[in-house]
Amino acid sequence: VIADPIPYQFREKSGSGMDLSDTLSDTTQPTDKDLPTGDYWAVIGALTRDWVNYRHQADALTMYTYLREKGVPDDHIILLVFDDIPQDRLNKKPGEVYHTPGEEEVRKQANPDYIGENVNKQMLIDILSGTGIENDEPILRSNENSTVLIYLSSHGAPGGNLVLGDGDEQISAKEISTVLDNMAKNKRFGRMFVVLESCFSGVLASDVKTPRVLVLAASAEDETSKSTTYDSELSAWLSDEFTNELISLLRSSDRPFTLRHLYQQLYYNVRSSHPSITRGNESLDVPVHLFFGGDNN
Repeated sequence: VIADPIPYQFREKSGSGMDLSDTLSDTTQPTDKDLPTGDYWAVIGALTRDWVNYRHQADALTMYTYLREKGVPDDHIILLVFDDIPQDRLNKKPGEVYHTPGEEEVRKQANPDYIGENVNKQMLIDILSGTGIENDEPILRSNENSTVLIYLSSHGAPGGNLVLGDGDEQISAKEISTVLDNMAKNKRFGRMFVVLESCFSGVLASDVKTPRVLVLAASAEDETSKSTTYDSELSAWLSDEFTNELISLLRSSDRPFTLRHLYQQLYYNVRSSHPSITRGNESLDVPVHLFFGGDNN
C-alpha cells in the first residue's frame, strides 16, 4: 500500500456529485443555537512513517499549527506523529518540516504527544476511548458537552482502511465507526468533526451513522487522494491537495462561514479527487470555527 504518491491530476466536476439538498440553503447564516457549550479538543494524527510519506506528517503538523494559531491550548490537542522526518538522512534541512517550499516551518514549535512505535492502532483507539492508558498520559479528556475534531492523514487501502506505520497495521472504517459509537455511548463528545486525508476515505464518510458526528473525506469511496506540492530541493512531496486546500480556505480572509460552504468550496477547488461528507441527520449549517478552534477563534 505504501508507495510514491500519484501527483495532481485534473478531474472534471459537476454539482451532481455534491448532493446537499437535504439540508438548508446556501444563504443560511450560521447559528450557535443548540450547539455544545463545553470545551474544545482535537486529536491530530499522521499515521505513516518514512521519507516517502513526508506529506502526511507535514499535513498533520500544519493542522496542529493552525489550531495553535487559533489559541487552542496545547494540552487540548493530542498529536500523534512518527516524527522520523526531521532527522531522516534524506532531509537536507535537519530538524525541519515544511508544508510549502521555503515558507512556514511546522515542526520546531510542535509538541508531539506520541511518536515512533507509540503511533499505532491500539494507541489511537485508547486515546479516543480514554481507556488502556495510564492516568498521566495524554488522552482525549472530553465530555458530553465538548466539541471534538479528529484529523488523520495517512494512506488508505481499497475498502477504506487507514494504514499505520509502514503498512503492517491497518484500522478499518468499521472499526473506526465502532469507536465513534462507543464514544457517543460513553458521552465523550457533544459534537464531533472527523477529517480524513487518505485514499478511499469516502468509505468512512458513508459508514459512520453515529449521532452528532460529521465526517469530511479527501476522496470518494472508489478513488485516491493526491499529493500536490513537490519540493525539488528536498526531493519530496510536501502536502496533499485536499489538506492544502482546506488550510488555505481556513486561513483565507473570506473563509467559508459554515461547514456547508467549506465543503462546497473544497469539492470544486480540489481538482484531483471528489471530497465527500456525511449527509445524515446532522446539519451542515453550523459555523466552521466551532470545529477548527472552537470559541478560541
